[in-house]
Amino acid sequence: MAAWLLDETELAVRLLREALSRLRAPGVRGSSAAALSALQWACIDSGRWDEALATAREAADIAAAYKMETVAGSADLATATVLAMRGDHDRVAPLLARVLTAVDTSEYRGFAARTRHAAGFAALAQGNHVTAYAQLSRLFAADGTPLHHHFSYLAIADIAAAAARAERRLEAKALVEHALARVDPAPGPRLEQLTARARGLLAAALLVSLGCSQTSDPEPGLGSDAGADAAPDTGRDPIPTFQINVPTTISSSTAHVPLPR
Repeated sequence: MAAWLLDETELAVRLLREALSRLRAPGVRGSSAAALSALQWACIDSGRWDEALATAREAADIAAAYKMETVAGSADLATATVLAMRGDHDRVAPLLARVLTAVDTSEYRGFAARTRHAAGFAALAQGNHVTAYAQLSRLFAADGTPLHHHFSYLAIADIAAAAARAERRLEAKALVEHALARVDPAPGPRLEQLTARARGLLAAALLVSLGCSQTSDPEPGLGSDAGADAAPDTGRDPIPTFQINVPTTISSSTAHVPLPR
């Protein structure tokens, strides 16, 4: 799990698979909810979506057997995230609503952050860019303080993508820079890549708005698995704007644990 927490995703997947394989061996026949919860997110991070869904189902079964609400919530949230990325929008909102019913997001801010990210990504994929930006921008306070010290930053490029389409470029640029000002000078390769993409999207969108580019889209096909079939931005909100309870004062001191707390 340490590898997953340190964003060593490939190593994390291998080690977690090995640990679960040993637990499932004849004569042992056990499992670990914590390992499954970590593996489902590591699989999402590395693009192994089918394995993420299978792992989430196994985690959900254990959670149901032992009445582990946070494990069940994490499994639902991982499933909703994959479905949002795949464009299976009709199944996303009920899962997120179930998470918010089962888990106190004022206590588990990781759940609040992951839920906002999934809802925002689903809206982005549907072409509802204003809704997407409204959800995703709440992962940070106006001064850049993250809702969750790790998970909020994983959405930094999606915030920029939504802002570029929703014509909130300058606002998003300020938010992104305030947020990044709070990051360690050597944040690691993953956040460096997300940061570069976020800044690139916002810079390209600004050039387009100034008429300095021949393209009207900072990144063609952005935020949609369906390409040209993506729904137009009608201003309506097919993905509900979830009421997520978070502390009045956002702090970055929350402990980073395997479940999204």
